[in-house]
Amino acid sequence: MSDDKVVTAENALYRYFDVLRGGATMTVYTKNHGGARTNVVAVIRKEPGVWGDWEVVSRPATANPDFLPETWHEAHAGIISTATLAETFAADSDLWGSVSE
Repeated sequence: MSDDKVVTAENALYRYFDVLRGGATMTVYTKNHGGARTNVVAVIRKEPGVWGDWEVVSRPATANPDFLPETWHEAHAGIISTATLAETFAADSDLWGSVSE
């Protein structure tokens, strides 16, 4: 977030994802499934605690992982930061999510 005083889609998404409670789950979908058998990209869960990163709970075998990239890859496999999640949603209008708290 470069300037928190300017409202952009990215920082609005960041604030929304940031205030969701730990344990919230989101199923992420795409309009552009690229030949995969499903339009589900992944199911992710917000970790409890200060950092509030998102853990990939499941990802269909045919889903393209590039639609929802992990933040730290090998160092923390399966983890997506709230900032990465916001950037990804803001950059790809084909993505949407269904949240359950």
